[in-house]
Amino acid sequence: MAEWSNWAGNVTATPREVVTPRSRDEVVALVQRAAASGGRVKPVGAGHSFTAIAEPVDVQVRLDALSGIVVDEATNRVRIKAGTHLYDLVERLAEHGLALPNMGDIDRQTIAGAVSTSTHGTGLGWTGFGGAVVGGEMVTGTGEVLRWSDGGENADLVPA
Repeated sequence: MAEWSNWAGNVTATPREVVTPRSRDEVVALVQRAAASGGRVKPVGAGHSFTAIAEPVDVQVRLDALSGIVVDEATNRVRIKAGTHLYDLVERLAEHGLALPNMGDIDRQTIAGAVSTSTHGTGLGWTGFGGAVVGGEMVTGTGEVLRWSDGGENADLVPA
């Protein structure tokens, strides 16, 4: 087994299994398999957090293959896949004449990690990454796919 450590090196682990899913369906299947066996699944992006939030114990899910963006040209809204690194995101956005409203000085994180850990840039007048989210999709701990969007399904989850 390969040892994992976070960006700072202050949290290390040796997960039982390392998986790199290439689709949402593969994520669903591995979560369902882990849930059935009592295992725990931990998605890991860049491991940038200084806490043990991304410490993989049973199944480490590498998000690297779940990367990229889909731009809706009509609304200028962007669907960002969970494993997209911020340094790639800004380049892909620029190709469409788009940009992030705010960004910190470190761009190694994945978008899933940046949103889930309240990553922010600087300035009182700007929101963190989570404040720019208007919808999403996630696989729950039972393998169910949960979707939410502003003005759409499960709209009450957007602020969460």
